Amino acid sequence: MDFEKAIEDVLNTGEVKIGSNETIKSLENEQAELVIVASNCPKEINEEINQKSKEAGTRVIETDYQNYELGKVCGRPHTVASLSITDAGDSGILGLKETGGQDE
Repeated sequence: MDFEKAIEDVLNTGEVKIGSNETIKSLENEQAELVIVASNCPKEINEEINQKSKEAGTRVIETDYQNYELGKVCGRPHTVASLSITDAGDSGILGLKETGGQDE
């Protein structure tokens, strides 16, 4: 499945928390099913997301998309460093293996 199509589908049929603060909250509340991180997510935020993801047992995909590209894919007029999928809806996004980046 194409990454951009999967994001479009989950935005239309599921539930997504956009932004680092929302992503971290969803991990702390054990709501996140999958986390996606931009390639240029600030190091300290990336480290916090990865730590909380390990604690929650949530998979993280680090993409080759920079934050402005990830924002565009999400239909946002601003940068997006990370997002969490809390309900995949009909998207099939949880089955993604790669997004042009690395799958951890």
